[in-house]
Amino acid sequence: MLDAFAGHELQRADSYRLLASCFYEPQKDVFLQANLFANLVTALSGVSPSAAQAAARLEDLCVSSTEEELLVEYARLFLGPNRLVAPPYGSCYLDEERLLMGNSTLEALRIYREHGVEMDEHFREAPDHVSVELEFQYFLIFQQVKALRKGEIEEAGRLLNAHADFRDRFLTKWIPPFTENIIENTTSEFYRQLAKCLHLFIEDEGWLEKVPEPLRVNG
Repeated sequence: MLDAFAGHELQRADSYRLLASCFYEPQKDVFLQANLFANLVTALSGVSPSAAQAAARLEDLCVSSTEEELLVEYARLFLGPNRLVAPPYGSCYLDEERLLMGNSTLEALRIYREHGVEMDEHFREAPDHVSVELEFQYFLIFQQVKALRKGEIEEAGRLLNAHADFRDRFLTKWIPPFTENIIENTTSEFYRQLAKCLHLFIEDEGWLEKVPEPLRVNG
């Protein structure tokens, strides 16, 4: 049972990692040569079929868009220089001030450090950028799987709880309004479909039913 669950968790970890890649500045040739979207569909298929269905259109939509179109829309949605249509930062949704580097950002950074994760000094984004938080989830789940395969059940349970807590405190609260902003305001069908995919994945609670009793999340 634990081996099967570890395989399921690797798919979930890969889903987080690949979705994180989709929200960095688009490099069309890199996306396609790395089979990013096909790999995302494969990863999602075992953990969130509805998100996998949304992801299935991404490769065709990327192919039918020019890189310039993707870059222009990426900048309009996420970078500025004018008002951001869909700020990709948690604090813009979680904090009352709706500003960058708010209290929720600092709390996310504290949690990263608690788990031995430090931000690269050359990284240009804030610690609560959507891709950073998704990659942190990947890290926690991957570490959980490593612990499971070593027979370290208590450590695996601790990491599972840490992942679930971060997900509930951060991602489930701000990803829905973030993706809704994209869906309602983008001019790109690629980014509309990507937002739907992320929204469905974050909302999918089906994985909790697969947690073996020794690892059951408290509460």
